[in-house]
Amino acid sequence: MGRPDAETGAHAVDRNPGTIGICLLNGYGSAATDPFGADYTPQQDMTLCR
Repeated sequence: MGRPDAETGAHAVDRNPGTIGICLLNGYGSAATDPFGADYTPQQDMTLCR
């Protein structure tokens, strides 16, 4: 749970108004070349793509 959708997030100040930021937590020690499923759960994938 984070900010309400209507509240401007730190990622958007003066750059991306009207957007929301999404953060997936996990992937400790991961590499940029890892496939998504190596570091995140199927539930995270499903929720992100809704």
